[in-house]
Amino acid sequence: MLEEFNRGENGSTATLILDHVVVEQTTISGGIPSYANPPGAATVPDNTGECLGIGSVGANDTTILQMIDSSFTGCDNNGIEVTNNHPRMGCYATQRSRNFRKG
Repeated sequence: MLEEFNRGENGSTATLILDHVVVEQTTISGGIPSYANPPGAATVPDNTGECLGIGSVGANDTTILQMIDSSFTGCDNNGIEVTNNHPRMGCYATQRSRNFRKG
């Protein structure tokens, strides 16, 4: 599992470039989060089984993901989860990449 967190303030920038990256068979090592339905007992909201978790919570920050020729399979939760605490949210781009949830 990979994580990109931008918790800076006042215009911080985080960039993650994944080129020829393979992620397979992630697990929920931290347990089910307390906000899940039904609620779990995990004490932290991170590492909940996504192949890639991205969080952007700073003021006026920029978070960039570029994924090229990469594959995420067997994700135990969401394939890619992007969260943001601001109403205006950016986007991510993938090129020749696959993202499959565990089915």
